Amino acid sequence: MKESFYNINFAYKGKYFIYNTYSNSLIELDKKLDIKDPKFSKVLIENKFLVSDLREEKKDLYNEIIKEQKNDFTKFEITIMLTNRCNFNCTYCYQQHDTMILKRDNTIELLKYIEEVFSSNVKNIWIHYFGGEPLINKKEILYIDREVRKLSDKYNKEYRSYITTNGSLLDEILLKQIKFTRIQFTFDGDKYSHNNFKVSKNFNYFDLVNKIGKVLTLTESTVIVRLNICVENKDDFFNVIDDISNLEYFDKKRILFKINPLRSNFKEENYTELSSEEFAEIYWELTKYLQRLRYKIIFPTKLSGQCGFVTNKAICFGPDLKTRFCSTDLSYEETMDFNKYYNKEYKFEIPKMCENCKVLPLCLDSCKLLSGSPRNCSVYKYKLIDMLKNYIDNPDNWKIL
Repeated sequence: MKESFYNINFAYKGKYFIYNTYSNSLIELDKKLDIKDPKFSKVLIENKFLVSDLREEKKDLYNEIIKEQKNDFTKFEITIMLTNRCNFNCTYCYQQHDTMILKRDNTIELLKYIEEVFSSNVKNIWIHYFGGEPLINKKEILYIDREVRKLSDKYNKEYRSYITTNGSLLDEILLKQIKFTRIQFTFDGDKYSHNNFKVSKNFNYFDLVNKIGKVLTLTESTVIVRLNICVENKDDFFNVIDDISNLEYFDKKRILFKINPLRSNFKEENYTELSSEEFAEIYWELTKYLQRLRYKIIFPTKLSGQCGFVTNKAICFGPDLKTRFCSTDLSYEETMDFNKYYNKEYKFEIPKMCENCKVLPLCLDSCKLLSGSPRNCSVYKYKLIDMLKNYIDNPDNWKIL
């Protein structure tokens, strides 16, 4: 037998611990691991801390991911870009905001595709309303939602709706008409930084904070709060978390904070992208701050597959019905044939720099657009042991999926 390549060994408070990123298991020992000690061998083998001398773990991981994705019919996500137009002028935006908008004839064609998905063996269908600012085309959102609910009833399958919006056009009437499963808003710092990055004449930082309050009051939707972090605003987000947490109808069970680096788009910019290691530092500080406010933090979890756009479990349509690689890379793809797209062979490919990384099972080369770049390195590469120590001290503050 031999120690797993994916073992991470560390000492803490006079004890020895091993965490295995492949099996997602953590074990406490009273002495350093001795693989010949029969007292530990059974539990260590069962949890993949010890593996056969002949086992090729990396190959096993690759094969397991491919098998899991091939047999995973849980979810298919359709991102619909309702329009390329936007009523904001965010300084970092990567999109070209032309006048293109989804029209009814294209919507009808799109609904035919969506019915193909419902008639397949997929169990849950997610529709992600995206833009530009999708609510500029509110009429088509309402029409699509109504027709997709009919398909959901017809095929007895779950439909979940998800919108990414700047919030300025999200009114009470729409919130009551469409019961969004999730609504995502983005903050680019506190009231000073946010208003400089997200340029709008009539919708500012506190308008967005109060919009979250409206959503919490009028709906049962989960609110995703994306925090876009760069060098210039990295100290702002403690204030953002406080402002949201102090809302009158605040409900932490319905708020999900997503801490993300603000990526450089290599245009003329008024911000500086954090390195992966710098981002990991502020990510961990914000995570600990959320813990102190009694948010449960998700324990590191082995992933079952890569991004849905890579594994053919998600697709993105522009207003012209041309398919994009994903909602970030708007280069054109070619298909509206669901079965051909969904059943396309998936190849699990990892860049050389990731092959010998112990946290690979937790990351799986997270974004294909940054594949092979240090910009793509996971926070776990830098902060995993700190997280594990925190879990050992405060297990009730963590949520294990």
